Amino acid sequence: MERASRSVAATFHGLVLAVFLPTTMARADWQFTRWGQSPDEVLKSSKIALSQTTPEEQAGHAIPLIRGAALLNGIYAAPEFKAPVWLYFADDRLSGVYLEIADGETASLVGGRLSNQYGAPAEKNSSTLGDCNFSTKTWNDAHRGNRVHFSWNVCESGFHNFVLIYTPIEQPDNGL
Repeated sequence: MERASRSVAATFHGLVLAVFLPTTMARADWQFTRWGQSPDEVLKSSKIALSQTTPEEQAGHAIPLIRGAALLNGIYAAPEFKAPVWLYFADDRLSGVYLEIADGETASLVGGRLSNQYGAPAEKNSSTLGDCNFSTKTWNDAHRGNRVHFSWNVCESGFHNFVLIYTPIEQPDNGL
């Protein structure tokens, strides 16, 4: 049952997130990185220990809503928590950052901090699918050029998933 809940949650999570995350490069940054940096540039500028991922790790962290593959990973440390972090690259350029939040208490702390920092989310959704409850909030940080997406899902079966994703804000269309 937990495997089925996890599969349903992952599918729904991917579908919900795909609607909100951009697919183009931007001019800003996340923490010690700059959107568009190569893996080598990120490794050189990193303030945390990062490792290159194996093909198995990349396959296990393939997220359709973030362009590219998770080529680097490490542990991100804030004063109150630590979280595994995965850095995604498309065409050898940084395209997204994915943090896995360990538990509901830490997720509540992170959610509160995001709300304090960015204010009301630009987008907010909640829903239920089977025995799982899903919630997502998205903020656009125009100052840094980041789209910040925070989601959590909790299932009666015991499965839970708390995710914080940073991607570049979509560049404005320079067409007609």
